[in-house]
Amino acid sequence: MTKLHISPQDSLVDEALTVQVTGAQPDQEVKIMARIPHLKMASEAVFQVDENGQLDLSRQAPVSGSYDWLDSMGLIWSMKPEEKDGPPSMPNYSLEPFQIEFTLSTAQGDDQQKTVNRRWLAEGVTRKVLHEDELRGVCFFPPGDGPFPAVIIVSGSGGGISEMRAALYANRGFAALTLGYFAYEDRPKWLQNIPLEYFEAAARWLQAQPAVDPEKLVITGGSRGGELSLLLGATFPIFKAVVANVPSSQVWSGFGGEDGSTRPAWVHKGEPVLFYVPKAREETTTEPDAPTEEPIALTPMFLKSMEDEDFIQASTIPVENTEAPILLISGEDDQMWPSTYFSKRVMARLKENNFSYPYEHRSYPDAGHVIVPGYMPLMPNHSLHPVDGKDYAFGGSPREQAFANADSWRQVLRFLNENL
Repeated sequence: MTKLHISPQDSLVDEALTVQVTGAQPDQEVKIMARIPHLKMASEAVFQVDENGQLDLSRQAPVSGSYDWLDSMGLIWSMKPEEKDGPPSMPNYSLEPFQIEFTLSTAQGDDQQKTVNRRWLAEGVTRKVLHEDELRGVCFFPPGDGPFPAVIIVSGSGGGISEMRAALYANRGFAALTLGYFAYEDRPKWLQNIPLEYFEAAARWLQAQPAVDPEKLVITGGSRGGELSLLLGATFPIFKAVVANVPSSQVWSGFGGEDGSTRPAWVHKGEPVLFYVPKAREETTTEPDAPTEEPIALTPMFLKSMEDEDFIQASTIPVENTEAPILLISGEDDQMWPSTYFSKRVMARLKENNFSYPYEHRSYPDAGHVIVPGYMPLMPNHSLHPVDGKDYAFGGSPREQAFANADSWRQVLRFLNENL
């Protein structure tokens, strides 16, 4: 009798599942559907079992379906919304455990359903809301007394916080603070004039927590958060490792509001940090918005800006001042901004200055801007921005995006374990 096997029954979202079929007719085709009910997302694929009537998704690619490459987690990555009305948007995840339903169908009618549980939080991980003085965020602590290495996670241009990302770090032995610095609670609404001292204060708060090793503090973020992570690493020796996801080698102007692009993003000691508006950005902001049905790819504008030598001289982050190892992660098809190009500039500057700490760049061909850890459905390759409401292109092909998501998380954990 044909049987569907899914294991483990209960697991974390960054742990791979084993999906197998046994007892089928030799060489017959079977269909497997996967669905996350609360997200209303699903996928399906048809497979041909082997001559022994067996199927293992880690060894056999589908014949047809929502993905077409060898990947044991392909049914998860390739899920799409069941309701396709309206523009794509980021899934609304929560920390609650959820279920994935797998359904096997055969020509003989041997239909079966298996359900597995997936969790964002490992057993024993604790959550603490940070609401002291001006500091806002949520911190997660691994089980036990510690002391643990600690991570501060800063958002990109969308603002807010990411409790899911912090939870993943806590599951792997790091105290993790997802820090809100704009577009969160009573923090500023826009990415403008954000004082770097705010992040230094958050670092001091985290160091003071009894379960934290004060000598093992990491700063990490993606997109504008990657830019910020490199800037903070170059400014404050309190950080002992920097992980910059799809970052920039330059400091860019503010974002959000009517005048965001003409104001500094960051200030330090009351003064704007490396603030200079390139001519290409001035030209872009003075032209009226043209109606378009296609997602907006910003990478050409950023590359045009990098032809402005005055801007380069004024805005380059002095990464060589960092007193810590640096890991860069980028997607070569990033359409939000050219993160691989920027990362190569960072690497070249570190080499030219004989940087004495370890530094790496993990670049993923045909991956886009949204590189996120965990085995979850892929983010859309374009979406309405939560701050300005425009539809921006992210880039990336499903196959390479899936690989980048899985591999980059492994590389981050390896890098931090090696260098802390």
